[in-house]
Amino acid sequence: MRLFCYGTLQFPGIMQAVTGLQFSGVPAVLDDYACRVVRGEVYPGIVPAAGARTGGVVYNGIGTAHLVKLDRFEGDLYQRVRVCVSDRAGTPHLAWAYVIPEAMHRVLSRDAWNRETFEVTYLGDFLQSCRRFDRMSADSRQQADRRPDR
Repeated sequence: MRLFCYGTLQFPGIMQAVTGLQFSGVPAVLDDYACRVVRGEVYPGIVPAAGARTGGVVYNGIGTAHLVKLDRFEGDLYQRVRVCVSDRAGTPHLAWAYVIPEAMHRVLSRDAWNRETFEVTYLGDFLQSCRRFDRMSADSRQQADRRPDR
């Protein structure tokens, strides 16, 4: 499966911290979606917007187990939907993407998310929080596995 990432997950280190694996990605564009900052956060969300373009990376080889980890990482704020992205050659590809559902659009600011600003200002700290998230998730799963059946 393919996954289009337009925000923090387009950084290979973050993708690896969340999924536990390195994936190769290629630049891609998603038409008719705008990428905006989530209010009070350093990460973005996308929403349908006629004429807008969102750049990012499309990863290949995403398995079901990886999607489960990614769904947990993205949480209730996002909905995973099928979209059609284009690579640099203009070739279309069906891919999953995490989109802010219409009922949640109010969480987005009007400010466009800037990849370079995130990379320079927030990437290091965000990557550390992703690594802690993965360790906490693994600890929770291990504790659940040790609980006796009721």
